[in-house]
Amino acid sequence: MEVNSNKSVIFNYIKFILILGVVAIHSNVYFGYDASGAPVGRSIVEFFSDRLTKVCVPCFFLLSGYLYFNNVTRFTKATYLNKTRRRIFTLLIPYLLWNVIGLAISLLKYRYFNYPSYGVVEDGQICLSRMLEGFWNYADGYPYAFAFWFIRDLIVFVLISPAAYFIGGKNIYVLGIFLLTLCALDISLWGYEFFILGCGIATFFKKRLFGMKRLTTICSFIIWWSIAAAGMWLDFGRLGYLLLMSGTICAFISLFGFFRHAGTLLDNRTVRMAVCSTFFIYAVHQFFCTITRDFYIGIFGLETTAGGTAAFLASFMTMTIVSMLVWLTMKKITPGITKILSGGR
Repeated sequence: MEVNSNKSVIFNYIKFILILGVVAIHSNVYFGYDASGAPVGRSIVEFFSDRLTKVCVPCFFLLSGYLYFNNVTRFTKATYLNKTRRRIFTLLIPYLLWNVIGLAISLLKYRYFNYPSYGVVEDGQICLSRMLEGFWNYADGYPYAFAFWFIRDLIVFVLISPAAYFIGGKNIYVLGIFLLTLCALDISLWGYEFFILGCGIATFFKKRLFGMKRLTTICSFIIWWSIAAAGMWLDFGRLGYLLLMSGTICAFISLFGFFRHAGTLLDNRTVRMAVCSTFFIYAVHQFFCTITRDFYIGIFGLETTAGGTAAFLASFMTMTIVSMLVWLTMKKITPGITKILSGGR
């Protein structure tokens, strides 16, 4: 029997799983390390922290596009202004506040732990222009809160959402030609193409999505995992972008189908609490992911399969649980601030 027809609940489950995938990406203990003595362990970690989770960020862009254009029948100026104003509170304000936190942490790391300031501090003085630039690009193209590069880009996508609607929301053939052209020419638009794809799904495929059979969910799941597994041994070359697009669509379909049919089976207080902490897991874990990985590498080592796998799992669990505890503590002590920091989520 189909359960959990509440659309927002389904999407909240999907966001939670995708965020766990992002945490898994940042838990890759072999990143930057040469541990040739444990090829099996490295392969296990690579599969779950890179190959399988490669679709997570594209899926987030797709989901963002879907939710942005969901129930939009006519994309008018009023619609655009209303949606843009709402995202000041859900995207822009949390983005700025968490980057202020990231700036403060960066200055503390520079002052007490000899981390580089990347030009923010020069001759003992704060460089105001460089400090402000860090909200967009602090180091290596990332802002102070490095994981928030996604929100930074999403804010831009929201501002240019009329173009997404023109390409993805007016004519299904235009959308198809656009996506096929990108895949054929191996052109990436920094995730904007997935935002456009989400618009297309919301406009042309929503009824099919909610009427999807279990077999479609299962087949999509198999394709997603098969592409991830094949990527462990094969160099896809120019097919890589097409397979990323295909894997992202299949991941979205399989997650949506799973939670649509099985949502109430998971509906309990613990799961609801975990799902509600999604944004805080995303925001908090980025500030201690490196130190967490290094800590467990020091304990378990990377020279054995058991050691590398244990370091990965321990890093993943620590980042997730600590971030959830931060959310629970702040929600109890300062619920108003917590709501602002999470964009009202």
